[in-house]
Amino acid sequence: MLKAFDQLQKVELKINTEETLKREGEGLTIGRYSFSGFTKIEEITIPEEYTQIKEGAFKDCTSLTTVTVSGSVSFGSSVF
Repeated sequence: MLKAFDQLQKVELKINTEETLKREGEGLTIGRYSFSGFTKIEEITIPEEYTQIKEGAFKDCTSLTTVTVSGSVSFGSSVF
């Protein structure tokens, strides 16, 4: 984990509209173990453009209490 992010408490994923338009028809993905071990994260907001959350993306986020998902998402194994 990057030291600069060890105090991260809230994750709100934002979408760059121009980039999203280039990917029309494709959903965005949160990669494997992307936020794994970020123990200070308390809240995650995932917009509808994200359609997949890969294995272990938020594993060991021990302070996580709120996850808001705006669309239909496919979850990998042991995401949380």
